Amino acid sequence: LTLAGNPRALDVDKFLAFKALCSLFVLAIAIVASVIQTSFSFRTLLGGGLLIIVAFFVPDIWLQSKIKDRQKAIRLALPDTLDLLTISVEAGLGFDSALSKVVGNTVGPLSEEFFRMLQEIQLGTPRSQAFRNLVERTDVPELNSFVIAMLQADIFGISVGKVLRVQAQEMRTKRRQRAEEI
Repeated sequence: LTLAGNPRALDVDKFLAFKALCSLFVLAIAIVASVIQTSFSFRTLLGGGLLIIVAFFVPDIWLQSKIKDRQKAIRLALPDTLDLLTISVEAGLGFDSALSKVVGNTVGPLSEEFFRMLQEIQLGTPRSQAFRNLVERTDVPELNSFVIAMLQADIFGISVGKVLRVQAQEMRTKRRQRAEEI
C-alpha cells in the first residue's frame, strides 16, 4: 500500500476486508447461480471455487497496477525535478530550500514524496535516514541511484550542485533510452 501511494487512504485492514468482500460477493453470486440452475454438478462447484479464488486476488492485481503507475510517474518526473533542483541549488539555495521550492512548483507522486521527506527532516530525522525512507516508499531504481549519489556527496563533501547536474543528465539519458526501447 505504501508503494502504491496509499490509494484512497486504505490501510491494511480495509484492504484485506475488501479482498474478503470480493470473494464473498462472488460466492453469493455463485450460490444464487447454482440455485437458479437446478442441476448441481462438480463442474459448477469447481467453476465457482475458481471464481472465488480469482476474486480474492483481483484487489492485488489492482494494487500492483497502482504501484506500477506510480513508479512510472516518479520515473518520468525525476529528470525534470532534478533539473529544477540543480537550477535552484546553483542559484544559491541550500538543498532543503531548493527541494522545498521544487515541491511548491511541481505536482505528482515525486513531489509528494519529496514533501514527505522534507517533513521528516523538519521533524528531526537525519537527512540520510529520510533519503532511505524515500527509497523504501517508492522502490524506483533511478531514484535509488540519485539517493545513493546524494548520500555519497554528503559523506565525501562533494558539491551538491555538481552531483545534481550529473544525476539530471543521467536520468534524461535513461529516459531517452527507455523511450527508444519502447
